[in-house]
Amino acid sequence: MNHLKLFSILLISLMSSTVLSQSIEATLIDQRTKNPIPFATIILNQKSGVISSEQGKFTFHLPYEVAEKDSIYIRSLGYQEKVISAFNFTESIIELQPEDIILNEVVLLNTNYSADQIMEMVRDSLLVNYQDSYTSQQIFYRDSDINGLRQFNVEVKKSTIAEFNQNFADQIINELPKSFPYHRELLGDLYLKNIATRVEELKLKPIKACELYDKNNEFSSDKLEGKLQGLLQKHIKRNSYFKIKSGLIGTTTDEIDSSFFRQTSDPKVSLKDSMDQIAKSKENFNKSIRSSLVGFLNFNFLDSESDLDVIHKYNKYRFTLDGLTTLDNSLVYKISFEPKRGDYSGKLYINTEDYGIMRIDYHNVKPLKRFNLFGISYRHHLKEGTYLYERNDNGTYSIKFQEEHNSTLFGIDRPLNIIEKNKHVKGRRKQNQVRLGLDFEIQNIQKKTLVVFKKSSITEDVFTKVREDSMIEPAYLPQYDPMFWEGYNILTPNKAITEFKSLP
Repeated sequence: MNHLKLFSILLISLMSSTVLSQSIEATLIDQRTKNPIPFATIILNQKSGVISSEQGKFTFHLPYEVAEKDSIYIRSLGYQEKVISAFNFTESIIELQPEDIILNEVVLLNTNYSADQIMEMVRDSLLVNYQDSYTSQQIFYRDSDINGLRQFNVEVKKSTIAEFNQNFADQIINELPKSFPYHRELLGDLYLKNIATRVEELKLKPIKACELYDKNNEFSSDKLEGKLQGLLQKHIKRNSYFKIKSGLIGTTTDEIDSSFFRQTSDPKVSLKDSMDQIAKSKENFNKSIRSSLVGFLNFNFLDSESDLDVIHKYNKYRFTLDGLTTLDNSLVYKISFEPKRGDYSGKLYINTEDYGIMRIDYHNVKPLKRFNLFGISYRHHLKEGTYLYERNDNGTYSIKFQEEHNSTLFGIDRPLNIIEKNKHVKGRRKQNQVRLGLDFEIQNIQKKTLVVFKKSSITEDVFTKVREDSMIEPAYLPQYDPMFWEGYNILTPNKAITEFKSLP
């Protein structure tokens, strides 16, 4: 019996040790300022690893049970590398010591170049540092699309429909959701054909995916549509058509047929429509993710067609050499850039050995697009992001982390006149009229993040044989579930995702 108890205790102890050794999590902070350190690289034995989030947090699911010889390497821009035993990892807060280098203290460089000279060598080295290649990667991709009503006012100036009054308009506005957040995440194997600085072909094999959004927003729109339809059915005649005018702009609708007034539906048809919609939604998700990845990767500042033109249209920018620092154990130039006639400012981190760009941080300094005419306005007022590149074994560079944040505003401040007409009614064709004053503004926020966890070079023949035959149906999450990605390495969710929850 004693032996059995001893064996049980030993077994439980071993199981606990195994579970604990399978994943580690902590927060990285600056030793001096105590501020979080984002986008740091956390690596096991110089091989696989993860990246810390904006809040400096990371969770690392280790690929195997670690031993005493295994170590965790933590590296971040401008900080000394930290090495911690993976076997006895217990820290929840890890402090990194800053390591900035002043130019006049360094004697490692044979020549002191100016910022403009360094940028010339960056451009001359582009085709060497970013060559044609075929690669296989395991990636985690997350994007968020949030639409919010910043303001929404409707003034009912005239209405021949008694129920369509100011009180009814205010009720409709109050029932509208004020925010429409949508998040999706994907883990998958990605196969790329790169031609110099551009992705020419992409193949994606999804492993796991999810969508976070509030289905109640859909129900709200159905409820709103039902309320409006009920009101119109009560007052609008069959065979009517609408004349819609906003100032000098006008359009005419088709006639309303009898189907508009039917309330019944065939359940067999509805079921078939629902099944078709599910299949279409699944296909759309895969196509949409793939299309989004291609566009995101090809926005690259290295591409001559990109509007982030700090490299290819360097005459539009002013460069300043700020000093030296370290990144992934490499000595790098730290160069800031400001626009002369360009749109962006930020910093470049350039390898002192081969002039490869290892990191860029950028943000716009003025609205990128602006339109305001006849009460219709549009403004793309925010675009900022970060790219991290790593040096491959053959000396070339490839993306390790990419993030971008966009925000736009769209507004309408115009009159709207809706007139019901009916050519089948004797006498006056005009039946009903509603005249409104519209004043609303919608903000759209988009955020995209890509992390590369595993990467290897492949041959053209291997790439050709890869088949995109793996469709995936994303799991629907009404709120953030930290267990959904248990056992997988991903980027720790941001605050908007962790706090996301559908309304009851």
